Amino acid sequence: MKKLIFISVFFIIGVFSAFAVDNVSVLKDKFFKMIDNVSTMTADFSQITDIKDVGEDIYTGKMYLISKKKVLWDYYKPYVQYYIFTPTSMDYYDSSMEQLIKKKVTQSGGENIIFNLLVDFSTAKNEFDIQIIDNNTIKMLPKDDIGLKYLEVTFSEKFIQEIESIDESGNSTRVYLKNIILNKPIDEKIFSKQVPPETEIIEQ
Repeated sequence: MKKLIFISVFFIIGVFSAFAVDNVSVLKDKFFKMIDNVSTMTADFSQITDIKDVGEDIYTGKMYLISKKKVLWDYYKPYVQYYIFTPTSMDYYDSSMEQLIKKKVTQSGGENIIFNLLVDFSTAKNEFDIQIIDNNTIKMLPKDDIGLKYLEVTFSEKFIQEIESIDESGNSTRVYLKNIILNKPIDEKIFSKQVPPETEIIEQ
């Protein structure tokens, strides 16, 4: 009898384990298919950056994405700045510093991955171990040491709703997307940003 109970329990555990694996696989496929179906996107965003022992800064702006080509994070408040990412480059303009920094994405490090990830979200499959938190949230753990502990990505019915990153020092960045418009044409001129003549340009 004890042997029969043990076998039954073992069988039940096996069934639930298989179900859990299948469920994780289904949810991963769901998230990545959602991303793959997006060719362009515009959205308003707000960003909260919490630096340990310093405090929070809050930013707002608009984001423009052409999938697998480029993404622009265009900040309006508290001052003008922007990031433009392509698969191979990053431009960062900061009006408060009067600087434009141009560098290779491979040199940008973990601190900017939350911003360049959307250029080609499919690369996350190779660069992160992905865990399922719930039906709308995945946790992404970097496979390599990039100074980042993890990312958590929360999805709405049609696209990403929130991205949070925690770095190795305990600093966090949370980005919230709203007023999302998908798969509508975006004028390429939006990505041709002009900076004031006195701007210092730094190439790295």
